[in-house]
Amino acid sequence: MKFSDVLNERYINLDIKSKDKEGAIKELLSLLPVKENEKDAIFHTIMKRESLGTTGIGKGIAIPHTRTLILKDIIVLVGVSRGGIDFESIDKKPAHFIFLILAPPYDTNNSYLITLGHIAELSREISKDMGKCQVKTKADFIKCLESIKTKST
Repeated sequence: MKFSDVLNERYINLDIKSKDKEGAIKELLSLLPVKENEKDAIFHTIMKRESLGTTGIGKGIAIPHTRTLILKDIIVLVGVSRGGIDFESIDKKPAHFIFLILAPPYDTNNSYLITLGHIAELSREISKDMGKCQVKTKADFIKCLESIKTKST
């Protein structure tokens, strides 16, 4: 599985308006093509996961993630916040890039863990230069991530 297989323009928000973790996650979940009650269920699962420990990994990156029976395939929702969001990150700095990973509980290909690994790799590169993927279009954002991923492998 290639990282680019899980990136989709319809699941990217290049202008997150929320200033807090809960609002940002809700903004990203609004991109999902599922019923509102299903989005609420996913939100509560994510927040339960967040209560165990922050997914704000520092250096401007957050990787909230959960498994859900609501989805059949892995989906990565990506948000960019120019002002930053308090994600209770380990370095106490705001998150500017949020990669929200949603996966079904039964994942025989380990796509969930592979995707989490790809995003962790990308995060190291993005955090070196936060302006690296400050682009205007979703297509350019995907190209930027793919370029970083190619250089880091």
